[in-house]
Parts: sequence; C-alpha cells; structure tokens
Amino acid sequence: MRATVALGLLVLVTVGLAACSGAPRLLGGSPVDPGAWIVLPGPPLSPRAGATGVWTGKEALVLGGSDDRPCPPSASCALPTKAALRDGAAFDPATRTWRRIADAPMPISYANAAVVGSTVYLVAYSGPATGDRRALLAYDVAADRWHSVAEPDPGGYAIATVGGTVVAYAATDERGELPDWIRDAETGRWERLPDDPLPRSSGRTMLWDGSELILLALPAYEDVPPDEPSLVRAATLDLGKRTWRRLPDSAQLGFPIAAADGLLVNPDLGGADGGEVNGWGRRYPNGGSLDAHAGRWLPLPGPPAQGSFVPSAGVLWSDGAAYMSDHGWALDLERSTWVWVPAYDEGFHTDQTVVAAGRDLVVFGGAGWASASAMRGELLDSARLWEPPAPADG
Repeated sequence: MRATVALGLLVLVTVGLAACSGAPRLLGGSPVDPGAWIVLPGPPLSPRAGATGVWTGKEALVLGGSDDRPCPPSASCALPTKAALRDGAAFDPATRTWRRIADAPMPISYANAAVVGSTVYLVAYSGPATGDRRALLAYDVAADRWHSVAEPDPGGYAIATVGGTVVAYAATDERGELPDWIRDAETGRWERLPDDPLPRSSGRTMLWDGSELILLALPAYEDVPPDEPSLVRAATLDLGKRTWRRLPDSAQLGFPIAAADGLLVNPDLGGADGGEVNGWGRRYPNGGSLDAHAGRWLPLPGPPAQGSFVPSAGVLWSDGAAYMSDHGWALDLERSTWVWVPAYDEGFHTDQTVVAAGRDLVVFGGAGWASASAMRGELLDSARLWEPPAPADG
C-alpha cells in the first residue's frame, strides 16, 4: 500500500551512533534474516555531511549539506562560516545508478520535505553562514527544474504531504494560536485550516494516513509539571468536512514517523522514567503505534532485545519503509516482528544521510571518526544500500 512518511527537519537525516557489531538476542523468537549491505557506485557528489534525503517514489534524492570541517562528536563547535552546498544527486534503486540534478536556487543546510506526484517541496534553510534564510522551494523531478513557491505565512512552519497537495503547519503554538494552511493544488493559493482542538502545544507535526490528516503534538513545556512525562496527543481532521476529532492521549513520548497498513508508527525502542529527582513512577516508551480510526494507541511488538541501549533503525511495510538510523532493529509490520539491520562497518559516524529507497536503506556521506572521543574526522562521499528481507508474501 502507499504510505506516508514524516520528513521532519532532523528525522531521517542525521545519524550519530557508534556501530554495533552483533545482533542483540531476540526474545520469544529468532531474528528475521538481517539482509545484506551493498557498496554503491560512487555518487556524483563531493564529500559532505548533513545532506537532506528525500524518497520521491522512484528515486532517492540527496540535497545540499556541508563540506565544512565536521564538528567532533564529543565537542561543542562554533557556527559554521562556510556556506552550505546547493548541488544534489538522485539514486535509482532499480538500476543502481546515480545522476546529477540541477543545483538548488539557494544553499540547503537542512530542510523539511513533502512529495506530491513528481514534485518535491522543501522548506529549505540556508544555514548560519548565509543568514539562515528560509524559502519554500519546489523541485520538478521530471523537468529537473527548481522554482520558488509563495509561502503561506511569514512565521516558521513545516510541511507535509496530504493526498494530492501540501499542508503547512506551525511547529508550536505555545505563545499563541498560529494558523495551519493547505495549498490548493490547482491555484496554488493557501487556505487556512480550522483551529485544532488540542490545548497549546509544542513539537507539532502532521501525517496523512490516506483518509484523514493526523495532528500529533506534545503539551506546551510550561504546562507539564516536572514530575510528570510529556506525552503525545493527537487529533484528526476530515478535510472534506473541515472538522476535527480529538483522539485519546497516548502513554508514549515520541511521535510516529510513518503511516502504513492502517497505523501511525514510531518504532523507537527507547524510553524514560524521569530520573531520580523528578521520577514519573514508571518507565514510558518512546515508541508505539496509533490506530487513528479506532482512536487506539498500541504498544510495539516485542521486546526484541535486551540491554540498556537498544538501537532502533526504522519501520518496514509491504512496499516501503522509513528509517531513523543506519543500524539497529527495524519493525516489520507485515510479520509483526523485528529485523536486525547490521552496521556496515566498525566505525563511528555522524551526520550521514539516511533515506528509504522503497524498502531499501540508502546511507550517504557523513563524517567518519576513529571513536566517539576523536577530535578529527573525515568527510565521506561513499554510499551503501541495505536490502531487507523480502516482503512476507514475496
């Protein structure tokens, strides 16, 4: 089925985890065959870190990033003084080939993306070296052409794919209600959406589940007592009727990253209990799933592994995937089990581009370090692909 992936400013873009050599033990069963890593032909891009990755449905795009000296994993660094990059490339997993694409009209330090048909929309930021300018851009994949798009609002916002168009939403309304917008696919004009039913919120994000627009948010920071967790809230918008329906609050800390197979899923296996000073009384999970139509929050299947640190790689479904990391456990929705994504080497990497290419995982660039405490790293221009096990009906 067609699924929706949340392409946030940082989700699926930046990875800073040490490699884990062996798969943790799966409880209650055997791990699914972990698949294999393949070294890809060299991309037509220079070494860089922090590039934006976007899956168009046919190709994985790698856009912008930085070729400035990388900041060590254990250090605090000054803001970069070198401009971000404008060039990019597209990878076709069917032919295992790369092609250069037209340069963007501005440097792209980081971006939030939404894909509609053959057009990729980007809320792009140029980075501190060039004033951190923001622009709403559109890249026509078929024509290999960029153009600017009228912005819905002068304030900060993010975008998401909704059916055949784009929504623009405020990341927070902690200091007053801010509008959310939907773009008319024919006229290009922005229409204001009705106010949502949630109390003032932070960390707002939106996902399209194929029939409804789902708003996910955390309570405003100041509204949460220090001895209580900040848990995800949700509401759904019927675009035809323009009416909201509030869903029950969750008992999880993290947002879903993809909508697939009737669920909105966050495969993050971590959690927190608030610590010793202002403990919450129990551990709350980062991940879980939401059946928005039934208004039910569900726990993740498992647990797949033991240990204090359980890395999470992403989620797989019949014809797609969303990835958070280049290694760890990936939730296979069809089998309702976990697949181990092995690390492709023993190194330590930061700021890699991690992007799904269908069900495959493509990893490009980043910085390589001898260890987590190393002070000198090397920018990379290599690319690898991980092939997951075949779908359950394959």
